[in-house]
Amino acid sequence: MDRKSSIILSVSSILILGLGTLIGIMLVKGYTFNTTTKKIESTGVLIVNSVPSGAQIFIDDHYQNVTNTSIPFLPTRDYKIRLTKEGYTPWEKDMTIDSQLTSEIEAIMWPAIPSVNPITNTGVVNVKISPDKQKVVYGVKFSERDKAGLWVMDMAKKTVFSGTSTDFAQIARNTGSIDYSKAELTWSPDSKQIVATLQENENPDSKFTRNYLLDTTRLNSNPNDITLTKEGTYKGWMDEIDQKNNIRNLKLALDPEGLKLASDSAIPVRWSWDETMFLYATSNSPSTQSATIKPSNQPKVIKVNTTKSASESAQIDVESATSSASYKKYVDSQTSTFSADLNIKVYDLKKKKSFDLPFAKYFSWYPAEEKADREIQHLIMIENGSISIIETDGKNKSTIYGGPFEDSIVFPWPDGGRLVFLTNFNNNAGSEPNLYTINLR
Repeated sequence: MDRKSSIILSVSSILILGLGTLIGIMLVKGYTFNTTTKKIESTGVLIVNSVPSGAQIFIDDHYQNVTNTSIPFLPTRDYKIRLTKEGYTPWEKDMTIDSQLTSEIEAIMWPAIPSVNPITNTGVVNVKISPDKQKVVYGVKFSERDKAGLWVMDMAKKTVFSGTSTDFAQIARNTGSIDYSKAELTWSPDSKQIVATLQENENPDSKFTRNYLLDTTRLNSNPNDITLTKEGTYKGWMDEIDQKNNIRNLKLALDPEGLKLASDSAIPVRWSWDETMFLYATSNSPSTQSATIKPSNQPKVIKVNTTKSASESAQIDVESATSSASYKKYVDSQTSTFSADLNIKVYDLKKKKSFDLPFAKYFSWYPAEEKADREIQHLIMIENGSISIIETDGKNKSTIYGGPFEDSIVFPWPDGGRLVFLTNFNNNAGSEPNLYTINLR
């Protein structure tokens, strides 16, 4: 080989090596050659995970793979992503693939036909979930073997269907003079105590009441009557609520937009389980007043009945109203249903962004999923005759149950694997409803 040919070969080798290196660098950075347009295009990566895994992935109606997987070299543009799995409601979302970035989907898919199982069989009344969402108290009117009275179900236990007595604990037993199933039940903020308020002679106009403070961890054979000292008990509970709200206000003070939305909300805000999001509302009615959150150094005001007219709206000043009235008004404000003139929204403190929700009679928070950094959480959505789960961005509504149930008694198991609801599948005269679970996994 002569010197000229050797030089040409060396230069060619260097050029080929350089071109290969350049192509490799471009591929690593997410660039690819589009054979249709004959152009080099920037791309992104899509990671698709689902619970359960193994769902089929369709991008713009073209099958790609199954979850959990990553899909590289997607040209940067908008796509329609759809996941399907037999026995589950399809999951869909429009999303944008950005240049040289990795986008991630963490989809929860819900069973299309979930199974329903009974929890109780005695008939139950006065069902109330605890503030920590771990326990449920309910009354039993009539039962054999002295079971009539009040019971607490601990949902943090994982053996609820084994029938062990530790999961269902009787905390008060009816006597000849006291029927606890007719009591007004109020949980303490720490979910360790319950006040059972009973009117004498079953006369709704009677001013003579008894207030029993019950320990939720044992049978209260001789319950403590706190009628004469109940205001002190409720004052301590209200102080706990004020302290918690003050901490939340300090968090909101760092987010001017979130603070304004919460302050102007037409309902008292309802925080997610991990307190990274909250529900709030705007109103189409000029008569609806806002449920203002006051900073901790200003007078403490709890506003209730905010969806009524200005003349009907009740503003309770904690300093002037009785502590028991203030506490009960606060509890009611966190569980009341929504009026038709409200626009319900979610504010995400991490993203500093609001999302619109379709109207429903009631929303409650589904437990935050296992992955702590999951961007999308879920809400339980109550409409007439149906229970659904919807993502906090207002997408992917999945109807879980359709049929009779009590609107105000729907809540999730703490691990998110089930929903609990109250219904009566036997409408015979005199029969009481029972608690059931809807299995989600």
